[in-house]
Amino acid sequence: MKGNMNNKIIKIANKLLKNDIGFYDYELECFIEDFIEMEEETDFQELLYVLQYIANDGYNMDGFEIYEIPHPNVYIFFNRDKQQMFDVCKGHFCPSNTLVCAAYTSQCVTARNYDLFLTPSISEAIRKYDKELYINA
Repeated sequence: MKGNMNNKIIKIANKLLKNDIGFYDYELECFIEDFIEMEEETDFQELLYVLQYIANDGYNMDGFEIYEIPHPNVYIFFNRDKQQMFDVCKGHFCPSNTLVCAAYTSQCVTARNYDLFLTPSISEAIRKYDKELYINA
């Protein structure tokens, strides 16, 4: 079981690396090398938690890249071809019983700024993500 999960994590990391446009390629390459060598522990533990969440969710990451890491606990993923985007958050962004969670960003009408909203799955986060955020991405 653990080996199967590790294989999924490596496949996801390789897909992200393949689609990277040069911002996170070094981090992904180091993560893959480190994770293959150490398996459960890595110097990129935060990224490991995020990739484990994606693997458990089962969402197909074909075409996705790490678009931005605006905060150490927020990873934004983007598929340029399908114009799809979602966030994976860690720590204090998530409910108290959850280490990692999916989220989407949408404009808060009253505050006229963007807020992060949690969802139970990546597919729901993609459906609800504010399209205005990646029109020009």
